[in-house]
Amino acid sequence: MRYRTLSRTGIEVSPWASGALMLGVNRRTHHDNWICISHRALDAGINVVVRAALPPASSARTSAVGPSMIAPPADLIPSPLSGGDASTTPPCPEPQKAVRPTHDDRTGLMTHKQHPIGTGFTAASTVDDILAGIDLTGKNVVVTGGHSGLGLVATRALAEVGASVTVGSRNPDRAAAAMAGIERVEVGQLDLLDPTSIDAFVTRYVDSGRPLHILINNAAFLAPAEVGRDARGYEAQFAANHLGHFQLTLGLLPALRAAHGARVVNTTSGAQRMSDILWDDPHFTTGRYDPHLAYAQSKTANVLIAVELDRRWAAEGIRGYAAHPGVVAATAFNSSVGADAQRAMGLIDESGRPIIDPDRGKKTPQQGASTIVFAATSPLLAEIGGVYLNNNDISQLNDEQPPVTAQEVSADVVSHSIDPRSAQRLWELSERLLKA
Repeated sequence: MRYRTLSRTGIEVSPWASGALMLGVNRRTHHDNWICISHRALDAGINVVVRAALPPASSARTSAVGPSMIAPPADLIPSPLSGGDASTTPPCPEPQKAVRPTHDDRTGLMTHKQHPIGTGFTAASTVDDILAGIDLTGKNVVVTGGHSGLGLVATRALAEVGASVTVGSRNPDRAAAAMAGIERVEVGQLDLLDPTSIDAFVTRYVDSGRPLHILINNAAFLAPAEVGRDARGYEAQFAANHLGHFQLTLGLLPALRAAHGARVVNTTSGAQRMSDILWDDPHFTTGRYDPHLAYAQSKTANVLIAVELDRRWAAEGIRGYAAHPGVVAATAFNSSVGADAQRAMGLIDESGRPIIDPDRGKKTPQQGASTIVFAATSPLLAEIGGVYLNNNDISQLNDEQPPVTAQEVSADVVSHSIDPRSAQRLWELSERLLKA
């Protein structure tokens, strides 16, 4: 849900607002309540963004009424923000106490960290650009699916700057062949649909005594046309893309702690915009299965777990990130939809060659893997975690839903993917599903 409604006010408030508090205001909103909330936010140093829902014939007007503020039409705002006498504004009622530490105690409103930091990198930057000047000698990395597609690009790039990389693969022989000639790389058998296989991988790694500095949860299950399930009856994309990686991450926690500074990177997708978690039926037991919806749910889960992981483990020096690589037509994952579908999406031309346009999300493998590697290694992220990354920077929060066309596919993060309450709820649900 994009907004939540504050009790007794009728004001719809976006629950994510570090640096910007977004208020949805309509003509039924009580003006004085809006004033009280706005003033509390400003007192707390939070900028305010107001969205006014107007009749179709009305034209929106904006004016600067505070630091980085956008006001609704003046006829919706009483004094003092519209220039009236402050003495006419009644006293503000006491704000409700925040129920989560992710809320601002003075405003009772949630904050978010989705603000680009101006990294200097672009959508066209490559893994070599990201890793220029970085030395990972002595660092240990685990990459699931690190033998193909973007995973292979990331594995090779990290190994070339000194990292020792363990690749998790369902088919170790095929993985070893794909990585022949890359130094400091080993392969471990790992089937993300099989809890026993995951536990065995974890045991082997933890028993080796090596700390784990970087975990890249990258492997993805190809969306089947008909619903697929693991042995527990869990929908296959949710089980592999999310639950398998969640189990792996929990199991490797001792090794992550031993690194005394580690990062967990979940490879996600702009598809997270398309669906929240289907809380009533995440495994599609009621017959409404759609492969694209299932994929979108699993990618939202990847983002939410990065958010909650960072909240839980940042104090131990373990940070979480969700990285969107863009769309890379050359990978087996994206080419699996078929040439006709790729042409319709503007990913390949009539001769079947990939169309490269990184500013519109269409990238080479080296460009696509760059955001994954950026999340894993960039010192620019040393002081922040629990964020969704796109184009080698922190993505802005953007709940607008423009039409998806072959020329433009929005990939900014949306509110449901970073909602801290949903993140905690999914973590707890996932723990129960693993125990079951």
